[in-house]
Amino acid sequence: MNPSLDDIIQAYGHKFGYQIQVHPLSAANMLGLSQQVPAKNIYLTDGPNRNLTLGGQNIILKHVCPRKLLGIGTKVGLVVQALYSFGPKGIDQSLINKIKMIVDQEDCQKLQGWLSLMPSWMQKAVNMLINNVP
Repeated sequence: MNPSLDDIIQAYGHKFGYQIQVHPLSAANMLGLSQQVPAKNIYLTDGPNRNLTLGGQNIILKHVCPRKLLGIGTKVGLVVQALYSFGPKGIDQSLINKIKMIVDQEDCQKLQGWLSLMPSWMQKAVNMLINNVP
């Protein structure tokens, strides 16, 4: 069985000491919050911007600040990335309700611990999720 593209990217990051996280659009799709499938293989990293060809596929590594890499490799990290994909105007109660079906109490505690690292619009969405406020 061949490794997945995500496994290859993670191995690449490990080799060079970079942290790598899936792109917000990919996270939303992976969690079932969006049917939109990203056309490009884009990953976020604390390493340099880079275009790679791995396994015959083009990959874009986009440098971002560490705050945008919260929860790398975890379900909660995917939730944070998915929230980035919807942005401040795309988050509504319906989306919050879908996310509630994905996260558990431990996940909510992690999100609460990261609130100060999130933009204010995301803090509001996470507080809605944590506090069950409509």
